[in-house]
Amino acid sequence: MSVDMCLELREAGLSGQYSVRVLSAPAGGRTQGSLDLDVEGIQEQLRDVESTVLASSVPTRRVLPRSEQILRGMGSDLFAAAFPRDVYGTYRASLAAAADSGERLRVVLSFAAPQLAALPWELMYDSGVGAYVCRSEPLLRTIPAEDYHPKPLRITPPLRILGIVASPRGLPQLDVEAEKEHLSAALAEHVEAAQIELVWTEEATWDEIHDLLLAGPWHVVHFIGHGDYDASSESGLVIFNGPGGRPHRVTADQLVDLLSTAAPTPRLVFLNSCNSGRSGDEDLFSSTSAALVRGGISAVVAMQFSVSDDGAIAFSRGFYKALAAGRAVDEATRNGRIAIRGRSDTSLEWVTPVLCVRGGATELFTFAKRPRRTSRPATAPDLPRIPPGPAPAPREPAEEAHTAPAQEEQPERQHAPEPAAAAPHPTGTPAPAPALSLAAPSRVARTGDDADGLAISADGSLVAVGRREGVTLLDAASGAVVRELRTEDGRDFSRVALNPGGRLVAAGSWFGSLCVWDVRSGVQAMSASTGSSVDALAFSSGSRLVVASRECLSEDARTTLVSTWNVETAERGRTARRTRRSDATDAVALSADGAWLAEADHHGGIRVFDEAGRTVALVQAPGQVRVLAVSREAKRVAAGSEDVGLCVWSLAGPVPRLDVVRSGPVRHLAFNAGGTQLATGCLDGRLLVLDPDSGRVHVDATCHRRPFALALAGDCSRLVTLQDDGAFAVWDLTAAQPGRRGNLQEALP
Repeated sequence: MSVDMCLELREAGLSGQYSVRVLSAPAGGRTQGSLDLDVEGIQEQLRDVESTVLASSVPTRRVLPRSEQILRGMGSDLFAAAFPRDVYGTYRASLAAAADSGERLRVVLSFAAPQLAALPWELMYDSGVGAYVCRSEPLLRTIPAEDYHPKPLRITPPLRILGIVASPRGLPQLDVEAEKEHLSAALAEHVEAAQIELVWTEEATWDEIHDLLLAGPWHVVHFIGHGDYDASSESGLVIFNGPGGRPHRVTADQLVDLLSTAAPTPRLVFLNSCNSGRSGDEDLFSSTSAALVRGGISAVVAMQFSVSDDGAIAFSRGFYKALAAGRAVDEATRNGRIAIRGRSDTSLEWVTPVLCVRGGATELFTFAKRPRRTSRPATAPDLPRIPPGPAPAPREPAEEAHTAPAQEEQPERQHAPEPAAAAPHPTGTPAPAPALSLAAPSRVARTGDDADGLAISADGSLVAVGRREGVTLLDAASGAVVRELRTEDGRDFSRVALNPGGRLVAAGSWFGSLCVWDVRSGVQAMSASTGSSVDALAFSSGSRLVVASRECLSEDARTTLVSTWNVETAERGRTARRTRRSDATDAVALSADGAWLAEADHHGGIRVFDEAGRTVALVQAPGQVRVLAVSREAKRVAAGSEDVGLCVWSLAGPVPRLDVVRSGPVRHLAFNAGGTQLATGCLDGRLLVLDPDSGRVHVDATCHRRPFALALAGDCSRLVTLQDDGAFAVWDLTAAQPGRRGNLQEALP
């Protein structure tokens, strides 16, 4: 049973009016109510709140300090706003349901209004039971984005932490050595037990941090220093040491780019700097913590107010003690708050830390005593699989920029059959034409910072971008907005699909919302809830939509549900259910016609299923898989990740055959309609369109910002990418260039 009570807080039409809705809860139901709160009044008091919280760190002894009386009143108002009558009933019932299952309820807040995200919800006080919510139950803020790491990283200790202390001149000076000593003392027990390794920067400059990130791996980055919130630019920032010891202001977006150079990207960032958790009232992702999570970090612990040295040390000690003991990051945060309480019963600094997570997964790490191997898994006799035999085809040498640094520890995994070498190709054929090199996209247009999902029509004329409250349709030739499709029935649409004729567009969200619109009229044709996250969408025909959803059964097991919906009647048809055991799926993909499903487990095992839910192929990747693609008729399946690079198997023969192996941190894959071309997107911005049989590259492009999503037109006329700044780029692939064959359509069989 899920123990998450997920609340969505949003504007309710008119300015200054808000509502709260239960997205999911252990007790069931989707109750909602009005959120009655003087938002502007609380915003005006935030400076006083910060001063009161910081002043409370000085030990005093009173029955109930007046400072806490004031904050408790604000906390009661915040609680009453988030839990109006019907929602409060669901909350109490969910507490009981979680307790009956032996679990602790988690309160998950999701914001669709920046004004609400800027408030100190960690202060919520339930006067009915006389308890602060964040001290009784884990409380976290979720950033609506695809969870890149739904499965915890299994590592052999120590947990590697990169510590950064920056104290540039011209700002209040930090005692750098004392700050290091404080955190080292907080972690001493775990460092001595070889559970944690703490490495400090010496200069805390951009260049030094960049060098150390490249020399990883790092599991956690812990920053101690000055932070701020620039109200004029609506952006959080941290301050490094710059040239000559001067301040170097680093915006949240810059920090995202810097951390992305690590391979793998650290799962957790701890920002011990004031205002790192503060956001503005115009942009949901303006705070440093939210921007980092939006940029790909799994979880960020930040401070919404200034924090005292003693409070920071106590929180760090309690937090890392729980993390090293194998607790999830939300429980570790609650333990840190309680550690502050243990230092002083009058301190209110436990309200200062804010936890932001990407998606919903909070278990970041599991710890193994030592690496070991287990026996080969049994394989069903009727499943085609890669036979053992020759070594894999040698990887193509990666360009210097694509050479992966030291890799993340691999999860404990079972033996698997060796991938087969690629079959030789006929000789005597003409030398292939050089790849079409594209240094810049044909056009770039902005859609908004909330852009998430991406799709392109079969003829390459129409682009659909998933947004927070609907879908934006754009003309691929000009970049102009064709239509804005909005809905009140869902949010955060990260999966988008266009039907073959481009007449319908469907969108699904991590929260289970499913909507379909008529492209020409803009009328919403269908609205439904799948009951679990929407992980893949495809139209099997003009009005039949196939949806793949992953439902969490337990901490280690998930079920993938593939259901067919009739758009005209909004009825759900047959559902195929596949339950995974302890190897929860890391990636899911549907073919363009929805007839085939590919799944990758945590050990790199990939299965391909037909419409009836029967397994038709099983292949083994050489590492953990982050992204999958499967072509029509299941002729080919492709897998990618930082560890695997790119692997493409042909499934057309009696046994699968590994045809292509390439290195590079692959995060996005897309086949064209016929499965004869494959587009790949890497974390470093490199885009390729290649032949999935031979691996020959037809198009080699450079995206100057990291691609967030990728789509290839069915006729290979265009490639589109969604960038991490909300812009989308169109790459025309049909323009011939002198001296080379630049028309990719002519190259297709």
